[in-house]
Amino acid sequence: MNLPITIVRRAAGGVDQYGDDTVTETTSVVYGHFEQTGATETDSDNIARLNGRVWLPAGTTIGPADQITVHGDTWEIDGQPAVWTDPRTGAADHIEARTVRSQ
Repeated sequence: MNLPITIVRRAAGGVDQYGDDTVTETTSVVYGHFEQTGATETDSDNIARLNGRVWLPAGTTIGPADQITVHGDTWEIDGQPAVWTDPRTGAADHIEARTVRSQ
């Protein structure tokens, strides 16, 4: 896994002066692997939903509210990332997550 991937973690940050919820973002860079896996036309306006998959090192913190940036493109995490374990040792091997991006 040698591709730099920027993770943007998003969390509730409180409320602003108008009482609206705010979001706090933190970024980190890890090295992983990414593949675009396909595209789906979503409606009559020909908007494509691009699908991808990302593999990250074990111990990487990422969740369904987060984003990644790969090759300058921003992708949303689609669902809960999975922790894969080594079947021989039971130790965490890597994190895998589905991603989506609208065109």
